[in-house]
Amino acid sequence: KGVDGIKLFERLTPEAAKAAAEESHRLVKPVIGHTLDIFAAAANGYQSVEHSWSVLYTSIQDPQKKSELDFARMTGKVNTAEVHAHMEPEVFDRLIKVMLEKDVHWSPTWATWFRGLSPRAAEMKRREIALLKDPRLRYLPPYILKGVERHFAMYETASPEKRAQYLDGYRKVQEWVRRFIAAGGKMHLGSDPNSVLPGYAVHVEFELAAEAGISAAQAIRSASSSVAEAWRKAKDYGSLEKGKVADVVVVRGDPLKDISATQQVEMVFMDGKAIDISFHADYKNPIPRPIADRP
Repeated sequence: KGVDGIKLFERLTPEAAKAAAEESHRLVKPVIGHTLDIFAAAANGYQSVEHSWSVLYTSIQDPQKKSELDFARMTGKVNTAEVHAHMEPEVFDRLIKVMLEKDVHWSPTWATWFRGLSPRAAEMKRREIALLKDPRLRYLPPYILKGVERHFAMYETASPEKRAQYLDGYRKVQEWVRRFIAAGGKMHLGSDPNSVLPGYAVHVEFELAAEAGISAAQAIRSASSSVAEAWRKAKDYGSLEKGKVADVVVVRGDPLKDISATQQVEMVFMDGKAIDISFHADYKNPIPRPIADRP
């Protein structure tokens, strides 16, 4: 009651994941999940799978290699960005076919890991740090700024060999995105926190989509109508249509010509009511934070 959907994680046994998905569907709730095997997730009726690494691990055909890479990433021996160099594009077409047949959506959360490899990385870094140092946002926990600085430093200080590995993985993710979207796949944009400011991250994801060759219209659908469909909310949300909830973002400029225009937000309406979009240094999070900052 009061739950819009169920999220499952990749450490569940196949039997537990199947049982949880079946119960969710019995309650007419969508299943969104992490997975190391999108084929299994599709068979279990997941509506969407999360993260670029879900495609990475699904594409690796050697079970031992997959297990070793997963363990290395989870124990911090390698980071998420570098493991993507192990993606096996020869599996992409077979995976795309299954995802389209089962209508499984996918969310890359690529701003979290790959924006430091963008041709516009220096501009993104300047923009993000300026935003996070705005005194009107002083209520944000310090770890967000530290995470952003660490993210860009990781790529700026990488050896030529390590940077080449990062770029190889990122280009494989971009190739997957192009092939998935071209075939009719549905993507969700919006990224994880820690190394990027939540909310702002969706604008970065728009820019990364454009750099990958995805049209602005498709990118915007990936943050609106496609998400509403996966969450079974398309009757009320996801597009500007008569009879739907009036959640509207008004921007200055034409995002179909330049996707960065989405960052020029002038007005926001929620359920037809204009809301205050200015920053307030004295803002207090209504959800108590157990610690002032992350260790």
